Amino acid sequence: MSSSTKNLSIAGLAKSLSLSVGTVSEALNDNPRVNVRTRKRVVEAALEAGYVPNRQAAALRRQKSRIIGMLLPTLSNPIYIERVASAQRIAYQHGYEISFASSEWRADQEANLSRHFLGLGVDALIIDGAVRKMRDQTDHGVFKPFFDRKIPVLKITHRQRPAAPDTSELFVDVASGICEALEHLLALQHRHIGFVGIRSDPNASNAPQREGIQRAIGQVGDSVQTEFIGPAAQSMGEAYQVVRDRLQQADPFPTAIQAVGDQVAIGVLKALDDHGLRVPEDVSVVGFDNLEVSAFYKPSLTTVSQTHLDLGRKAVETVLDRIENNSQPRKEKVNLELVVRDSTAPAPVNFASQAARQTTL
Repeated sequence: MSSSTKNLSIAGLAKSLSLSVGTVSEALNDNPRVNVRTRKRVVEAALEAGYVPNRQAAALRRQKSRIIGMLLPTLSNPIYIERVASAQRIAYQHGYEISFASSEWRADQEANLSRHFLGLGVDALIIDGAVRKMRDQTDHGVFKPFFDRKIPVLKITHRQRPAAPDTSELFVDVASGICEALEHLLALQHRHIGFVGIRSDPNASNAPQREGIQRAIGQVGDSVQTEFIGPAAQSMGEAYQVVRDRLQQADPFPTAIQAVGDQVAIGVLKALDDHGLRVPEDVSVVGFDNLEVSAFYKPSLTTVSQTHLDLGRKAVETVLDRIENNSQPRKEKVNLELVVRDSTAPAPVNFASQAARQTTL
């Protein structure tokens, strides 16, 4: 291709290849309806010509940006990165892209980012795990402009609560997942259970976890001692520190720990190991999420899995159905499952010797 073809429009590129504009456009979007040889020819020609698609013009022609916004609470937890990757795979297959951003658990930033996505002209918005203030506003002020413009909104939520008729919802039953994990520990005769990363404050955002705790403990009555350890740890480092601090106290340490997430659980495992306590012989530990590392850590981590749900894919498929087929919003409940590995075992028989072992180390 000669240098005179540099910086062609899509129409010029199509003309130079003796193809229709539609065929070139579909080839550049990797549409499988265009045969592989033609797609390869178009892409190579576009690269040689220095062709850069005008996304704004294309969006105006289609009245679609082919962008789906994804608002995440944090990027520090790999579970959200996995969801973005899953969402991108299915979006690309349908000729869409994912634009994502993280609020780092700040309600004001969530509001700012929602306006950013609106200005970007997204065709749909997925909200994953919004903080409490944002959850309270999702169906009212902040997202009203999306509803007014008929832009589909989907929430991935851990709280089952009334939602606006225009909002799709994937309800992740965290309470049942926590309940199943605790039932596992109770069946192993643990009667002193600690919680790391879960707050005791009834006004905190982890109401589903507390609901699961109450449901499980309620089955065995007053024979179980529960303990919320330290400030709400959200990272390996924070979990390590709060557990280390608790281990310095003379009071007997719980025989089992339920962590708010796998990263937190790994911090717990490290703190216990540094203190000379064995997992699971002295203390059992349960995580939440089922991150890939959980199966390979030593000991491998018993955890509540949500990775098998492929929530990124489910969310994108749901909003694509609304975009492409003008379908009605739908609400779906998804259940978690307990994955039992090496980090849990029956409670130590001799609690006194376990306590003595801690205080002498």
